[in-house]
Formats: sequence, structure tokens, C-alpha cells
Amino acid sequence: MTKKSKQITLTQEEINSIVELQNSYVGVRDNLGSLEIARFKSEQELESISNQKLRLENEYSKLNSTEKELVDNLTKKYGQGNLDLSTGIFTPTK
Repeated sequence: MTKKSKQITLTQEEINSIVELQNSYVGVRDNLGSLEIARFKSEQELESISNQKLRLENEYSKLNSTEKELVDNLTKKYGQGNLDLSTGIFTPTK
């Protein structure tokens, strides 16, 4: 023989407390999701910045090589000296 369970009705205050707790969980979960999305976007932006930085560093290295080659060629042609870029006059040093 099984005993029939007696049903108990919670008070409105108890129900409100449970609903409030559930809503708090939902809010925290949503905020965690939003933070994770923001973190993901930030990581993508950081990766993009890193890629741009690498590209610019490579470009800088190429420019540095080009400059060295130009200076070497001019030094071979004219010797050591000073160049006034505004006038284009090269003054050899002794």
C-alpha cells in the first residue's frame, strides 16, 4: 500500500525568491556570454594588430636594406662626405 503524498503550496514570497534566483542565474550567464564574445573580438583585433605590426617591421627591414645599398653605392661613387638634400650638393670629407 502506497501512501499518497500531500501536496504543499509554496508561499508567493518563496516562489518570488526562486524566480529571482533563476533570473539572477540567467543574467550572470548572459553577462558571461557577452564577456566571452568581447574577449573573442579583442583577441581577433589583437591578432590583426600583430599582423599589421609584423608587416610594418618587414617593410622597415626592407627599407633599411635599400638605404644601406643606396649609401654604399653613393659612397663608392663619390666617397665619404655630407649631402645637403635641399640643394643636392655633396661635400666630400678628407
